[in-house]
Amino acid sequence: MRVIVLRKQLVEDTPAPEDEQTTLSDEAEQVSEPKPIFLHIVLSTGLIETDELEELLRVIEEHVPAGGVEPIIISGRLPVWAFSALTDLFHPRPWIGTFDPRYGAAVVTVTHSPKVRRGQLIPVDEGSAKVVKITFPPTQKTPEPAEEG
Repeated sequence: MRVIVLRKQLVEDTPAPEDEQTTLSDEAEQVSEPKPIFLHIVLSTGLIETDELEELLRVIEEHVPAGGVEPIIISGRLPVWAFSALTDLFHPRPWIGTFDPRYGAAVVTVTHSPKVRRGQLIPVDEGSAKVVKITFPPTQKTPEPAEEG
């Protein structure tokens, strides 16, 4: 049995033999190459409508291409269907996870890598991932009033 230690708390109450215990830092070393992209999405209005989904995906892909060698960690307050669409968009990546703040880690949901399994916790802390923050819809500047001449 493996026990994952999170912030000095045990996820499971059942102790495992010391040789089977794994901390999140051990897990990070196993999957540290290449560094994941932490994609944090902020909805500027707090909501997204279904008819805005294609535009959201277009804006995100301008910053993070669908394909690539870096794993993707998705973060933000989004509807389940938006997470599902993002998972589909990034399917070519080695693995995809969603950030769970309760663990301070990404939960792997899709993987093509033999080094990572679904349900595995990948720690996310300063320096462990490249952070890309996207605000949607992008905030637009108010046009300056025209000068009267």
